[in-house]
Amino acid sequence: MDDKPLNIKSIVVNPNKWIETMSSQMPSVMVGNKLFLDKYLGEGFASVEVLQEGLYYIVINATFNKSINYNRLPEVEEEHYLVIISLTDGPTFTHLDNEEYRFKISENFNALIVPPSILSQMKAVKDEEVLLLTIVVGRRWIEDNIIGNDENSYIRQLLNAGQPIPIVEQFNLNHRELIENLFYLRYKDKIQKLSSVIELISYLIDSISRKKGFKESLINSNDMKLILESCMIIEQNWKAFLSIKSLATQVKMGESSFKLKFKKVTGYSPYQFYLKIKMEKAKELLLNSNKSISEIGYICGYTNLSHFSRQFKKEFGVLPSVITKNRNI
Repeated sequence: MDDKPLNIKSIVVNPNKWIETMSSQMPSVMVGNKLFLDKYLGEGFASVEVLQEGLYYIVINATFNKSINYNRLPEVEEEHYLVIISLTDGPTFTHLDNEEYRFKISENFNALIVPPSILSQMKAVKDEEVLLLTIVVGRRWIEDNIIGNDENSYIRQLLNAGQPIPIVEQFNLNHRELIENLFYLRYKDKIQKLSSVIELISYLIDSISRKKGFKESLINSNDMKLILESCMIIEQNWKAFLSIKSLATQVKMGESSFKLKFKKVTGYSPYQFYLKIKMEKAKELLLNSNKSISEIGYICGYTNLSHFSRQFKKEFGVLPSVITKNRNI
């Protein structure tokens, strides 16, 4: 086998384009949102999980048969920051000024925030295990959810500086568990994935801010748990929407605060989230039961079949009849 490193180049912007670009530059097989390495190159996979517009994460779990140089090219129009967390010693990251950062696993929490404006390179050594969790965060998402309109925000100034930001913190067992659950794909529910990623981002932002005496946090961990609890309540009561007042009372939050934080965590209003859950249940019934479309619509609380079909198509892009015919979308 050729011992020369395999050089890969890409821009991390669109998650689908990223995985397609990776597939085109290395021996591999792409299946849905996963990329499986060809045996020639090594063992393992990369996967992409999209959470919201401007927010997704990449898992790389692989051992390569040859060294890899992955070059992340600077972005010109859109801006996406990489929050890179390694579960093993290495790999090494180098940016255009030749400053080098190598992950070292100990009792400390190691992360690296890479801005969009620089050329950066990841070097993975032959036969070294690579376990990377990379959260990709769009600039607009950061402004909407973290720094807002505060032009003097320390976090804004730090991100505008365009330099990699290494973060070393004492490991928190809860955060270690969140990272491992995301990395090993243990979460099946999108809300769990989203809340875990937001909690990690919030923790890292707090870590940066504490060092300068600032406090710029998305949402504290206790509120995060309460919002996640409210999501579970909605899922358990999916046949009928509980009022905002009822939901807020059950998780012991004020109505205004509840609505604001629910939208920040999930990206949806409580009612929008309820409709999504209900349509998911409807799809599950259409796929796994012999009930008619009208019966399932009635189970989901619709007395008007056209209203049910319209909402279903809005969610999935097809009418319920397509599901009953194909049993697969």
